[in-house]
Amino acid sequence: MLSIFICPGCQSDLCTEHANEHREELARQLEKVVLDHDQLTQLIVDQKSKPHHHPLMKQINEWETQSTAKIHQVAEDARALLLDGLKKHTNNISEALKHITQELTKARTDSNFIEAELAEWTTKLNDCKKNLQESSTIGVHQDDKTTSFISKIFVSVTANDVFNRLIGEIQIEEMGHVIVQRASPYAHTAVLGKLEYTTGEHRFRFKVEQYHENKWIFFGILSKNVALQACPHTTSSSYGWVARANEVILNGCCQQGYNGYKNEMEVNDTISLCVNCAEQKIYLVNERAQCKYEIPVDLSKCPFPWQLYLGLFYLGDRVRILP
Repeated sequence: MLSIFICPGCQSDLCTEHANEHREELARQLEKVVLDHDQLTQLIVDQKSKPHHHPLMKQINEWETQSTAKIHQVAEDARALLLDGLKKHTNNISEALKHITQELTKARTDSNFIEAELAEWTTKLNDCKKNLQESSTIGVHQDDKTTSFISKIFVSVTANDVFNRLIGEIQIEEMGHVIVQRASPYAHTAVLGKLEYTTGEHRFRFKVEQYHENKWIFFGILSKNVALQACPHTTSSSYGWVARANEVILNGCCQQGYNGYKNEMEVNDTISLCVNCAEQKIYLVNERAQCKYEIPVDLSKCPFPWQLYLGLFYLGDRVRILP
């Protein structure tokens, strides 16, 4: 009498002979996934050991060759920012790969895995490889606004910041990507980002998912050297915009309509905040309304390093930081 086995992955009924063949085929598929994993690991090693070979670095080198010696220092600064961005980008992928490594090692040791897990590992490896090769969060650009015949080059990094420190009844959700005001019915609450900024230009995008009809949300920055407070109006070194009554905060002081600011924020709007440490300015853009505002930052009042600083006032207001 033949023994019958049911594969838990594909639900096939198999005799002893075919069950062994099926297991051998799964083992071959696992070896293919392990090979993909090893190749991706080698790509990461190569990128860490030879970051100057990255295509974006080549773009900077070509720009420098076509320019004159007077912009040499600008190119050096751009290289430093790019290397820092690539290092962080590669380290993030390395961390993701560690989890896959652990899962593959366990599957190989226990010989206990199914087709769905093979497909999941393959998808994860492909995602890591795509992120490693594309470096979608890093870009090299030329500033077309400069009047010189040689356009200034700069590196922009879309920072992978998350909400971290908080004050008041505000809740951080979804691994630091969402904040929700929990004070009833209203109270000043605030949160800082996790990262610090002293050089370069950094862009952040937020989605306003819940927004009380009375309208009060603050987007801006704060010096790390200043104690966090819930209300930006009373927090020295705070700079930014309040989504109410066209209020602009400069070093903790409110100025109505500064630089033409007009609040047009609505629920589901996407708001971009650009922190330009090199020019000591911050910019706010409402992507739906296509309006852009600028604030110069006084370093004597808001010294580096800077951190993201958001404030919520009404119960249920909810903001998401986008990747």
